[in-house]
Amino acid sequence: MMPSESFEQRLRAYLDQRTLNAGGPGAIDRVMATAFDGRARHPSRRLFAAIAVAVAVALVVATPITVLLLRQSPRGTLAPATGVSPSAHATPTPSAPVTSTGPPHVNLVPVGVAFWDTQRGLLVATPACDSSAGVCPGGLIERTGNGGKTWLVVDRVSASLTAVASAGSDVAWVSEAGGSSCGAGAGSCLASTLLLTADGGTHWTVVSSLTPVASVSPVSRTTAWAVAGLPGSLGLGTIPVRSSDGGRTWQPRAALCSPGIGVTPWAVSFASAVDGWLMCTGVAATDMQSKELWSTHDDGATWQLESQTCLSSANGQAVRDVGSLSCVGDYPTLSLLSDGHGWMYAERGGLSATSDGGQKWTQIGANVVTNDVNAVISASLVGDMNGFVLITHSESDPVCPTLGCGPELLSTQDGGRTWTIVDSWVA
Repeated sequence: MMPSESFEQRLRAYLDQRTLNAGGPGAIDRVMATAFDGRARHPSRRLFAAIAVAVAVALVVATPITVLLLRQSPRGTLAPATGVSPSAHATPTPSAPVTSTGPPHVNLVPVGVAFWDTQRGLLVATPACDSSAGVCPGGLIERTGNGGKTWLVVDRVSASLTAVASAGSDVAWVSEAGGSSCGAGAGSCLASTLLLTADGGTHWTVVSSLTPVASVSPVSRTTAWAVAGLPGSLGLGTIPVRSSDGGRTWQPRAALCSPGIGVTPWAVSFASAVDGWLMCTGVAATDMQSKELWSTHDDGATWQLESQTCLSSANGQAVRDVGSLSCVGDYPTLSLLSDGHGWMYAERGGLSATSDGGQKWTQIGANVVTNDVNAVISASLVGDMNGFVLITHSESDPVCPTLGCGPELLSTQDGGRTWTIVDSWVA
């Protein structure tokens, strides 16, 4: 029988073995080895050795337990760093980025969408009004990078927002309340305020103009077309205009609407610096309205009539229809591409599509938009087959919550044959 080893001998053997296995002593090993150095037999070294042993045992036991607990704990999400809140009365400058804040949308009323592609786009909305607060909020702009599934606030303004339009890959123009939507009465529409971005919504510039404009359709950071409006009970636009200085000034262009038949410019849609369309409309009667559609492919130098419907001459004689525009539907809005594919949506008129620049129109989305039941609020066509529509929800839907159905954002990837609900809001 081998003589029993002392505690020091067993510990020294342990340290020698760890050194061989690890290629060198660790921190704990060096401390313990020093504590048991044969050249130091002082009692304090013995005390220190006991403490070192206790610490080593505690580490050996605690380390695997800690690792096990960390591996079994659920993975958490790190909260984003707190940023600077965007201005509440907002006139951000191009040099100051705006920080996304808060939940993407809670109790909002979306009024318009515009997408650059199938993933990236903007939404303008009005926050819900809390009458107890005494002051109702203005508007906000949200951005998505995943096709509308989630949204982040990028700007807040004190005024209401009415529309958003995109151009290129990062340009967008947002319209504040004004222009043709500012109401009747002299002096009610004496200016326009626009918010412009050229970097996908990170920075915004506020631009004011003495020309009241509506249906703003940008083609770049500096250039856009619109319809200039004057005060009046009908709120109709009167002449197409073009800006080349970022919306500060607007130059009138020839009004092409057929004279003597009661139609005036109502909406424009420009898909590039040279390709654009102008919609002329008359006075709406129930769910019908006279319409004319013109196109240009040389930046407005010349225009061609694409289609017209429900027109009457000054003496009441019917004017021959051109193309297949529907007489049904009031105050149509356009979203067209340079290759001639486009959408048109109207109050009480549903959603229609063209593939030849506006001569022939076919109704689409009948399974999601029904006349006098719900309507398209905004639409954005980003490709021949791809686009988004923001629609009101049918109040007769049995799945509506007790607070009522709010708008829904839908997308299509097959030209409007099928639709997917991307997001929705509670009214």
